[in-house]
Amino acid sequence: MADNARIYTSVTGTSSTETISASAITFSYLKKSHVEVRVSNAGETLSAFKTRLAAGSVTASTFNTDYNIADNGDLTFVTATLADGSVYQVEVKRNSDIANRYVDFVDGSVVTEANLDDAQNQQLYLTQELADKKATLLEDGSVAADITGDVTGNVTGNVTGNVTGDLTGNVTGNVTGNVTGNVTGDLTGDVTGDVSGNSGTATKLSSGRTLGMTGDVVWTSPSFDGSGDVTAAATIQPNSVALSTDTTGDYVSTVTAGTGLSSTGSTSGEGEAHTLSIDTSYVGQTSLTTLGTVGTGVWQGDAVGISYGGTGQTTRQAAIDALTDSSSTITDYVLTRDSSGNAVWAVAPTGPTGATGATGENGNFGGASFKYDFLTDVDNDDPTAGRLKLNNATQNAATAIYIDDADLDGSDIQSFMRTIDDSTSTIKGHVKISNLLDSSQFILWTISSLVENSGYFVISVSPIDSSAANPFSNGEDLMVTFARTGDKGDTGDTGTAATIAVGTVTGNTVAAGGDATAAVGNVGTSSAATFDFTFGIPTGATGATGSAATVAVGSTTTGNAGTSASVSNSGSSSAAVFDFTIPKGDTGATGATGATGANGETAISGTPVANQVAFFEDATTIKGENDLYWDATNNRLGIGTSQQWGY
Repeated sequence: MADNARIYTSVTGTSSTETISASAITFSYLKKSHVEVRVSNAGETLSAFKTRLAAGSVTASTFNTDYNIADNGDLTFVTATLADGSVYQVEVKRNSDIANRYVDFVDGSVVTEANLDDAQNQQLYLTQELADKKATLLEDGSVAADITGDVTGNVTGNVTGNVTGDLTGNVTGNVTGNVTGNVTGDLTGDVTGDVSGNSGTATKLSSGRTLGMTGDVVWTSPSFDGSGDVTAAATIQPNSVALSTDTTGDYVSTVTAGTGLSSTGSTSGEGEAHTLSIDTSYVGQTSLTTLGTVGTGVWQGDAVGISYGGTGQTTRQAAIDALTDSSSTITDYVLTRDSSGNAVWAVAPTGPTGATGATGENGNFGGASFKYDFLTDVDNDDPTAGRLKLNNATQNAATAIYIDDADLDGSDIQSFMRTIDDSTSTIKGHVKISNLLDSSQFILWTISSLVENSGYFVISVSPIDSSAANPFSNGEDLMVTFARTGDKGDTGDTGTAATIAVGTVTGNTVAAGGDATAAVGNVGTSSAATFDFTFGIPTGATGATGSAATVAVGSTTTGNAGTSASVSNSGSSSAAVFDFTIPKGDTGATGATGATGANGETAISGTPVANQVAFFEDATTIKGENDLYWDATNNRLGIGTSQQWGY
């Protein structure tokens, strides 16, 4: 059954405001504030949202703060209430005032149709809202309704329908339907249907069963009823295992003798003994009698002589020595031929000494370095690949460097330059331009900012050192080296506000003719100062009894953060006025943005006339009527002319 005074809809957050049209709100209400709105989490499904609503875990939005309702009935969310692009589920329902009458009839008052409608509507609306919330109570005392949320307490009677969630407690009676989840406790009675899961304990089957196997392996178990384990021996039947069919791995099905071998015994069969031996025609043979090829395997025998293509030796070194008449002690020798064409060992010749290598280039300013050619042109445009220029003809007075995206080697420096621009420090880094082969010719700048143009960068710089005013010539090869400054560190925690207190005040006597003294000492700390005052007042000639000296506090001034507290006397030695300067603490963190203020009242237009009863002609215009008067003296309403009074 549809709700009488509640709708559900969805809203997508935008950068401005979101509106639910009046046509979507299908119920009437007496006051705008009776319309109650609750909003889901971003991306939450309607089902999940309703579950949280039923559990009472969704807080209602605030009328005139989180949302407003226009006179035409459109409901609008306040800016920034919903995140841009996110989808929200929204419950809009009426929640009429149940504690107070909307219309209060007074003895002798004039009753209008609107008064009666409003009074009746309040009762109707409250009844509808109750119907939306209630469950159906049947005549026999049972409840027929869907219950969403937790039920705490005992349920006596049958429950027809699905129960989703945990059920804790005993269930006495039949359960018809599927049970998904764990059952903790005893289950007494029959289960009709499939049971998936494990039981904590089991007794036994009502009737025992016998398990068994037949075929090549035969096994029969004792009776099994589930009350304990059963074991029994299995028997492999005779002649039931066939090679290659019932076996896997290495096995030999048939053995036969090849050339030069002889065999005895059956060539196949289970349990057969078979013997292989060298044929009698080869027994005792000591040489190869037939020319052929030695294939795989290991050939061991006497050493093959040189005349037969061998060396006649059994070791590697001896075989090498056998090829020449040289001594077997060979160091830095090479195998070569003599004038007769014989293989001999000869001393390896020493090659000529190589030429001395060129002196390496001088080192340069540390950092990432790139090669460029210098142009004396000072115009702000792309200097073309592999070139750079400055914005001042006096090179060490330049405040901008124009450098192409590619260096002389064709390397693209754009990504590296962007890392310098990304530095959060005021000085983003340093750049040094020097002669490629003479680092003593240079200019060094700090980098304050970079601008990336099509094909080149403009680097804003400040010169700090140079070897000369104009160390570079047009077309000169340069080495450009960048050193990036690290990012600015995080702002430190806000310090504790400084405090100041007066410690001791000590007065000393100074001899007549001496100078008056005043001293202040801080016995505390710079952030929790305690000032001790010491005064020295000289003794003058005895004169008429004078007024007692006074001490007063004058002005208190807030000093800059990090400065020391101080005290000065702006009065006189006998009427001291101490002015205090107390430093302020570091600037605190910015406070959170305040909540958005409520919408202002709608402007009302119209010209009132004395003693006329005014009424709204439309939503923003007030108007009077000559036939309606108010007698302020007698507190009476006049209808008709000013002399025709109605009560």
